[in-house]
Amino acid sequence: MVWMVLYIIEVIKYSMAYYVCFNRNVKNFWVALLGGVTYFFVVILNILSNISLIHIIMSFTVLGVTFFMMEESWKKRPVQLLILFFILSSLEESINILVEIFKISTDNEISLVVEYLITSVLNLLLFCLLTLWKKRGGRKQMVRLKIFFGKNILIFTLLMSIGMLFTVAGLNYARSYANNIGFQIMALAVCAISYISICLLGIFTIYIKQTSDKTEQLMQNEILLKDMQRHYYDALLEREEDTRKYRHDMMNHLMLLNNLAEDGEWSSLKEYLAKLQGEMECIHKKCYVTGNKMLDILTNYYISLLPETVSVKVSGRATIVIDEMRLCTIYSNLLQNAVEELLRIQGDKASLLEISFQKGEKFFRIVIKNSLSEQQTDVAELETKKTDKRNHGIGLQNVRRAVETIGGRLEIKKKNDYFEAVVDLSVDNC
Repeated sequence: MVWMVLYIIEVIKYSMAYYVCFNRNVKNFWVALLGGVTYFFVVILNILSNISLIHIIMSFTVLGVTFFMMEESWKKRPVQLLILFFILSSLEESINILVEIFKISTDNEISLVVEYLITSVLNLLLFCLLTLWKKRGGRKQMVRLKIFFGKNILIFTLLMSIGMLFTVAGLNYARSYANNIGFQIMALAVCAISYISICLLGIFTIYIKQTSDKTEQLMQNEILLKDMQRHYYDALLEREEDTRKYRHDMMNHLMLLNNLAEDGEWSSLKEYLAKLQGEMECIHKKCYVTGNKMLDILTNYYISLLPETVSVKVSGRATIVIDEMRLCTIYSNLLQNAVEELLRIQGDKASLLEISFQKGEKFFRIVIKNSLSEQQTDVAELETKKTDKRNHGIGLQNVRRAVETIGGRLEIKKKNDYFEAVVDLSVDNC
């Protein structure tokens, strides 16, 4: 009877662990019932008399039942099941050590079956609490924990490696006191495998961290680009609407200009033409066209953040084929730095932002020129003005890295009261 209770506890425990770890629920409960009936006959008929062997058979039965009850695809089930097995086995062994300490300290004899039962019940209670916590709003905390572990994965890996090194060192130390040759050979093999595993764990963690950082950067860029793209399309629609209205009134404008010319009112004619030209320039400034969709989105987004006191000029055509991620890194960081500097200018002080694109036979040049908010004596002093300098001020480093990757060149100039960034990209390497 105790073994059937153990079986039920193990099935419930694996179901809860599956929910907690993978946020999925089990299905096909008839599989658990079928496995339980089969296991019941094994126990009731006393086919196996060895308690440890019965426990092993029960564990394999629970694993098989859990495999067929999983909600995931067949390809993913083995990996997820192994993960659950290792997690639960580790927790069971940890609790079992506490039980062993209790037995030694109290000098009580506990049967192996009762020991299995105590370990399973304590493990089940732990996952009951985790399941209850997750269903009552613990998902947000789980996300925060994942983010926390993701950001500090190197530290946690270091702590795990230290723990493993202490374990291996202890085993190696115990080997020197053992006279059994077989144990010494086994200990040496375990130590060698453990050291190799620690090295692989470190390499794998570094790879995961780098991949995670790149993925996070890509996601941030994607979110920003989507926001910019939405702003760009809104500007296009607004420009199209203004252009339609302008064309609709053009006939009336031409009639009035013709009358002014016939009457010889040249001053009024010039004044009216200047107004028409100003309206056309206003329409044009609502949406800048560079010849490259990515640059159009970035240009229009950042320029829209500037006040009207800033004089903006965009010239040239960006007809170049280049990886969009590198282009976004290079252009957006430089343009963002320029816009942030212009926004720091106080009052109605006249300021400018000039962007130009030039294409030669071998190089494509991007020039971004902006006014400075204060006099600075050296380019090296042009560091971030943000209080969080740890997470800011790395834009130029990213630009240099992206430019050098494709065999280009970045030149920073500071002349009088303006700042100029010049990027030369090799056409062949783009």
